[in-house]
Amino acid sequence: MKPPTKNELRLVSYIEEHWHRHKAFPAYHIIGKVLGWEHDVVKFTAETDTVATMLRNRGIEKPERIENKLTPEQVAAANAYLNIVDNRPIQMKLADLGISSAKFSGWMKGKTFRAYITERAEELFEDGMAIAHRELLGKVSKGDISAIRLFYEVSGRYSGVQSIEIQNVQLLMSRLLEAIQMEVTDQETVARIGERFRILAAGGSLAMPKPAIAAAVVPNEASPVGAFKERMSAKIVGSI
Repeated sequence: MKPPTKNELRLVSYIEEHWHRHKAFPAYHIIGKVLGWEHDVVKFTAETDTVATMLRNRGIEKPERIENKLTPEQVAAANAYLNIVDNRPIQMKLADLGISSAKFSGWMKGKTFRAYITERAEELFEDGMAIAHRELLGKVSKGDISAIRLFYEVSGRYSGVQSIEIQNVQLLMSRLLEAIQMEVTDQETVARIGERFRILAAGGSLAMPKPAIAAAVVPNEASPVGAFKERMSAKIVGSI
């Protein structure tokens, strides 16, 4: 085996890292994006005998890629189709490549081209997760209540759905309130009890009312009892 070139060493180093991290051989377009290479450079370098030997010595199997079965025209059409930055209609994108809509539609009905589009779309979806998380955290940091609720739902801290236990407790309170309404005729009392049930169902607590302090009864001297005691006290003093 002849000594590897710098490109071959870079390529094998990245493929080996990707293989051990993801347990799969990276697609050519991913290699190109990471290493900053054009598709033709990736394809040429990956298919040299030197790279094949280096990968084989590392126990890395190079599968037959779907991408390798496509023509350059099909790869270009797939890239245009999956380009989410370019918001133009797909017909305009294809027209720039000199590809008719009928031709592209025919490719989409084929298993190989459709499988390639699906594979690439799934990879884009995974890349989009990072963008979605970043945007969500940005809104959370600004105090957006809807974003905060969604963040808790995504992280599993809040589901937005009451647990069965809470629903059972609320149902029991509702039944108890109905029974109280049937027995208690004072609507004001029923309203107070209902409000307390609502507080408890929401997870609040009730403050126990403080017992009223009985005021000391000071005999009123002008009252009959006060006058009687006054006369009795005068008689006792007079007899001494």
